[in-house]
Amino acid sequence: MSATQYYESFYWQGKYERPYERRRAQIIEGLYGRIPFQRHWLTLDLGAGTGFYSEKLRKRGVRVVTADVDHGVVKAIRGHGFFPTVCNCDGGLLPFQDSSIKVVNALDILEHLHEPLRLLDEIQRVLKTGGYSLISTQNRNSLEGFKGRIFGKLTGTTWKAWDETHTTIFSYAELIRELSKRFRILECGGYYYGIHSFRGRPLPPVVWRVYTKLPLIRQLGFTMMVLVRKRY
Repeated sequence: MSATQYYESFYWQGKYERPYERRRAQIIEGLYGRIPFQRHWLTLDLGAGTGFYSEKLRKRGVRVVTADVDHGVVKAIRGHGFFPTVCNCDGGLLPFQDSSIKVVNALDILEHLHEPLRLLDEIQRVLKTGGYSLISTQNRNSLEGFKGRIFGKLTGTTWKAWDETHTTIFSYAELIRELSKRFRILECGGYYYGIHSFRGRPLPPVVWRVYTKLPLIRQLGFTMMVLVRKRY
């Protein structure tokens, strides 16, 4: 598959039209709404992939730099008006100066890394004082994770949040602890609780697509979404 075909297969053929992704995008837009974007800000979209969220950031008037480990993806996204860079986030330095970025977007990237804490350190390094980062990743101790581990025991496999490219799955407590060491947490919430049908019938969207900041319930969400700010 060529880089252009890869891009189009995800972006134009419906990945972000699926109900799960549509609702997730709405939640992320709400979290972006807590950031007072200004036109001169430089924003970094790590693991940008197809550039779906890069485009959402660009519509807010900021300058967006995209980064991805896949050379093919980088080549494809360049043709859509972005100026991306190839970047290995696993254990290496981000190719940006200290305190040079105002917002770092890091959606669904930590789970793909062998050394995710190194990336958190790098995000802290490149962020300007008072800068923001939106981070999302899967939750090992979610209801979905509980279901996945049962499935793993029955099949003799290790649950990797339904994706064999995942290497590190945090629990909610682990992620919040590590983020608190490096940033001030502005908002944290959980999304998707593992039940979308009952007796073969789909449940109403309001039931399974809920996003909540309630302290006990959010710890059971499959996707953890955390907005942080670099301390002054």
